[in-house]
Amino acid sequence: MPPIADFSTGLTMGQNAERLCKRLGITREQQDAFAASSHHRAAQATKDGQLARQIAPVRVPPRFEEIKEDNGIRADTSREKLARLRPAFDRRFGTITAGNSSYLTDGASAVLLMSERRARERDVRPLARLVDFSLVAMDPLEELLLGPARAIPRVLERSRLTLAQMDVVELHEAFAGQVLAVLKLLREEHVGEIDPARLNAWGGSLSVGHPFGATGGRLVMTCCHRLQRENGLYGLIAACASGALGYAAVLERLT
Repeated sequence: MPPIADFSTGLTMGQNAERLCKRLGITREQQDAFAASSHHRAAQATKDGQLARQIAPVRVPPRFEEIKEDNGIRADTSREKLARLRPAFDRRFGTITAGNSSYLTDGASAVLLMSERRARERDVRPLARLVDFSLVAMDPLEELLLGPARAIPRVLERSRLTLAQMDVVELHEAFAGQVLAVLKLLREEHVGEIDPARLNAWGGSLSVGHPFGATGGRLVMTCCHRLQRENGLYGLIAACASGALGYAAVLERLT
């Protein structure tokens, strides 16, 4: 299993998330509300069959029973239930719990990527095109989880688009507090306000899990499928990463 402590600071991401939430004033109530919403949205999307298209069923030992949907989603969770959980990283004053953090799970993802010329040659109908991409490096101690707050405005500037033009937004939910912190900074830096209805409408890493190395592919596919379902044109994905990296990408629906 990969180490969960960041190699640059020696702190776990949970410990860093605690620092972040205290510094920016993100409350436990806000975090639990966001986490409950993520689970409810993922449960509804699963019930409606929205997630089935992007899941390849697998059979695992020892019983080899088929797994065809994410099994960490808690449809019956609530803010009241989450409020009863104890802080995981700062036992006395903390707000980060197992319930408002993404959980580690097994998983893998794959995305078929090719040039426009090759797609035409192979008669492949792409779901979307990559409009532009931004990768940033932040301060490992103070900004470990804030990469999207810097990468999003940069990719929008490069794309000559605005946050208001993004019909679909998919942000990696490392922690509820981390997402709320990014949203707060985007508002304060006048980048814009993300409509809650457009943000992670089918749930996110808090509810479907965060398998290391696979979440990026999931964000891409969920964004593409939501653009199709919602008849949107532009989608935005973003995530923080170990080492205080952050990335953001703008996708344009083609089919």
